[in-house]
Amino acid sequence: MRRVTKTEAARHLGVSLRTLDRRIAAGAVPF
Repeated sequence: MRRVTKTEAARHLGVSLRTLDRRIAAGAVPF
């Protein structure tokens, strides 16, 4: 598991919001 910075997280949010939401729902919050 690699840590994701806030900048990368923001990028993921803009690119794939649903994918990130799925990860958060799975319990793998990259924050």
